Amino acid sequence: MRLPGTPHACGPLLELRWLSRQLHLGAPLPEGTETIAVEQVIGTVQRGRDFDACWHPLHPRLKKLIDDIEVAAPSALDEPIEVVRVDRAYFVTDGHKRVALAHRTGREFIDAHVSRVPTPYAVAGELDEQAILRTAREGEFRRHSGLGEALPDVRFVLTEIDAYGELYEAVRAHAFAMAEAAGKVVPWPNVARDWYASDYVPVVASTRAAVGGYIESCSDADVYLSIHRQRLAWWGSECDAIECAAQQMLAERQVEAARRRPLLDGILGRTERPAPVVLPLSGTTHDE
Repeated sequence: MRLPGTPHACGPLLELRWLSRQLHLGAPLPEGTETIAVEQVIGTVQRGRDFDACWHPLHPRLKKLIDDIEVAAPSALDEPIEVVRVDRAYFVTDGHKRVALAHRTGREFIDAHVSRVPTPYAVAGELDEQAILRTAREGEFRRHSGLGEALPDVRFVLTEIDAYGELYEAVRAHAFAMAEAAGKVVPWPNVARDWYASDYVPVVASTRAAVGGYIESCSDADVYLSIHRQRLAWWGSECDAIECAAQQMLAERQVEAARRRPLLDGILGRTERPAPVVLPLSGTTHDE
């Protein structure tokens, strides 16, 4: 439900319960009372159906309550709210109406009783749902493949969120080949390091060298997965090598580029797709 006058650009308010399930966050730990920036309060613990992302109330009765508080008890904004902090972002436990009033009146700071949820990810400002989902799947890929332990700072940004299973299967195939050569099971972190150094990095580098500008906007993980798919599709033929797969990828990109000519884009109303992202690790950049 959207009340009259509510901007259409305001999406749903992010819920900490959902974020916690996606990123496997733990229980809050008390921190104390502090003054926080209102703009850093980006979500709620569990009241996403009552407010939108701009902190507009979604129900007439709730809007009237906030109107009444603004008129009869403006000092309510001086009472601390209760929030849970995830990195540099805050989620409201108690005090939703006060936050809504703070936005309405242009207040920049508000006092809060703060609890903290530990997270390895940098969380601040607006969070894109697709970035959260991609981060969750990428985290599972790194955990199961051993890459999270072996190369904790290396990230794998796939455009297709549902394709991380394919990337994991590539590491599994490498694990089988290593076990077969060694005559024993090889620990996952060892597999991960070898796969990254002997397969992933060389495939990406040689493909970028062969294909050039057509894949400049692609992430390394997208490049590798595309070549991995080509090699599987052409398995057993004369074209299962990286060089041949790269040329096939080039041909596909050229066809795609032709379909997306500027004139045709204007006619069809197409726009450039935003680059896929994952949440950066706390204190690091997010790119590969």
